Parts: sequence; C-alpha cells; structure tokens
Amino acid sequence: MSRNETEEVAVGVIHGTQVIDPGMGGVGPTLGTDEATNQFRPSLVDEPTTLVGIALLGSASCTGDSKTDKRIENPDHSIPAYAISHGTTVYKCPNQTFRRFHLVDDNLSLAYYPRLTEVAGAFGAELVGEITSQLRESTDEYSDLLDVIERKVAHEANVERGVLQ
Repeated sequence: MSRNETEEVAVGVIHGTQVIDPGMGGVGPTLGTDEATNQFRPSLVDEPTTLVGIALLGSASCTGDSKTDKRIENPDHSIPAYAISHGTTVYKCPNQTFRRFHLVDDNLSLAYYPRLTEVAGAFGAELVGEITSQLRESTDEYSDLLDVIERKVAHEANVERGVLQ
C-alpha cells in the first residue's frame, strides 16, 4: 500500500568543524593514573570526536512514499521554528533537491544570504560562492543572477577584509 506522508525537513550548510579530544584538556589537572581518575569523570568520552557547525538555511516539506521517491515542496528560507537536536542524522542533499530548495515560487532565491554570512563570518563568502557554483551546475537559466550574486559576495568579502579595488 502506498501512502503519501509529509514531514518537515531543515536544510542547512556546514560552516565549520572542530575536533574535540577530552584527553587534551578542558577538565583541569589530573593527579593520578587514568584508571584512578575515570571515576571522577565517567561521562566523558575518551576518544576524539568532531563537532559540526551547521547554519540552517531554511526548511521545506518533504513528501514521498519511499526513501527513493522523496522530494521537497514549499521551500522556506526563513529560520525554522524548531531546533535540531544533538545526534540528529544529517544527509547530503541530492542536486535536484538542492536546486528545488532554491526555487521559491519558480524564482531563484537565496533569501537566507544575510543570515548565512553573519553566522559563517569570514567563511560566509566562500559558502555562498560554493552554493552559487553548485546552482550554476544544476541550472542554466539563472546564470546572470548568479554572476551578480557572486560579484556582490566577492566585493563584500574584500571590503570586510580591508581589500579595496
């Protein structure tokens, strides 16, 4: 039986990673062997892990009757009204889904741009550049608009870094 289910999905971009190693500090000095001090810090994981920073670009409705037939509809580039909890599984967006997220009312949109550059800081220009490059690969009809966005981002990045042209 095929049933059409709808769920809300968040769409984001990784803007930074950080390796966290509990054995390299952060808990103060230890005065004994690892075996002796483990009883004072049982909740720490004793192996490095990677913390991933994700800037949420927006959300969309995800519809479909199987994992192979999911598609997004009604993309919204505003801040999602919910938080993503720790341990949430993250998936790479297929090119068609990525393109569909950026078409709002059949027009190319990067309405999240100011928020992304604020969150990502110095990497904002590079992230927007990568997003426009990926959009350029998936569509030919918006190349003029993508050119303008890329020039604007490059100019703002240069001004922010103190490079005048």
